[in-house]
Amino acid sequence: MQSLKQTFLGAVFALTILVSGVSCQSTSHSKQCADSLGTAKSEKLNIAYVELDSVLNNYAQYTEMKASLEKKSNDSRASLTAKMTNLQRAGAAFQQKLQNNQFTTREAAEAEQNRLMKMQQEVESLNATLTEQLMKEQQAAEEKLYNTIKEEIAKMNKEWGYDLILSNVKADNILYAREGLDITQRVIDELNKSYKKDTPEAVPEKKSETKK
Repeated sequence: MQSLKQTFLGAVFALTILVSGVSCQSTSHSKQCADSLGTAKSEKLNIAYVELDSVLNNYAQYTEMKASLEKKSNDSRASLTAKMTNLQRAGAAFQQKLQNNQFTTREAAEAEQNRLMKMQQEVESLNATLTEQLMKEQQAAEEKLYNTIKEEIAKMNKEWGYDLILSNVKADNILYAREGLDITQRVIDELNKSYKKDTPEAVPEKKSETKK
């Protein structure tokens, strides 16, 4: 699951990027150019940042998705291991029968060898299939989670009003930030609140009443 976390680490959530361009090609527009520059300099951007690794470690949807993928991976590994064990046992039995001259004919030995080769091909095919399925499911889950986080942050920002929200991973991207620009905990709280609201609670089973 390390690749899953690395997919999100270092991602940048740029909600609004303000760009000012000033062209000063002639002396006749020098005053207008100066005014534009002054406006650009006086304009202040409302910026915040989020520790993305902390968000993932504390986001309920990511935790559940990670557990679900790990369960599927373990189930697939168990299925593959069972088939590999059967193949190893069949191979050992074949070698023992071959050494003890228990095959009545050469054709019988070749038939058993062909059966073992087919079993091996099936195991290799199953391994490739399961690996591809898990990879596709993981990629789909990653994309869904990434889009969810972006959408939720965009919703939050309608109230917060930041011009730019950056991601940071263990101070890799931000060397200095004024106190108060870190909104990680606010994002975690809002993400979990939204996810809890959208996740239907399990309906408790009704206990059968005992007739007196």
